[in-house]
Amino acid sequence: MSEIVNNLSHRAGVRQHHGSYLQEGLINLFDVVQNWAERHRTRGHLYQMPEYMLRDIGVSRAEVEQEFTKPFWRA
Repeated sequence: MSEIVNNLSHRAGVRQHHGSYLQEGLINLFDVVQNWAERHRTRGHLYQMPEYMLRDIGVSRAEVEQEFTKPFWRA
């Protein structure tokens, strides 16, 4: 009987371990999507900045254009 219990508990542990991989994968996917959204939002804010603010932070309009035209998934 103890062999059956040990076998079942081992199998349950394997299932739980695989579940943690799935959970970790979903969390990582959420983090990636969240980073993409933040990147898109901040590029939009940078694009809307007036020239005097860009000069203050040392960024040219050409650099802003280059950054703004990148796809959201590219850093």
